[in-house]
Amino acid sequence: MVSWNVILGDLEDFLSRGEFRYAEEESYPFQHWCKLQEQHAQMLDPASVLPFSVPPADFDYWQMEHETNLLQDLVGEEIALDKDQTAKLLDTNDRVDVQDFIIAALLRSFVMVFDDRCPPTVFRYDHGRRPEGQEIDLSRTVGWLTTVTP
Repeated sequence: MVSWNVILGDLEDFLSRGEFRYAEEESYPFQHWCKLQEQHAQMLDPASVLPFSVPPADFDYWQMEHETNLLQDLVGEEIALDKDQTAKLLDTNDRVDVQDFIIAALLRSFVMVFDDRCPPTVFRYDHGRRPEGQEIDLSRTVGWLTTVTP
């Protein structure tokens, strides 16, 4: 989504002003970022990056071994917190974000309901524009920077 906003913003600037608002130097090239990621990955020890095993899903338990598992089959539940509850939740710790609270609530409720099962592996999605340990501004970089981690 971020990349589309950059592209559409640039297109709007060009069509309305006849020029781009941002200089090319203000955008970090996606190809350079990919190369940096490759170099960084070569220095990592896989066992230290992921110091635990990710067990496969137990489809038999859920009676899904011969079923499709498609987005169109999703069953959702919506909850809402009011403004005061949200503020109280977010004011508890500056290092924890909303996704952390949601994942913690999901796993806690899972182990309470399914006490005969190990908790599932939850994969966290991030837009990937805050590279760990790198002082690079990727806010205007167009490309697929998404990260998914267990």
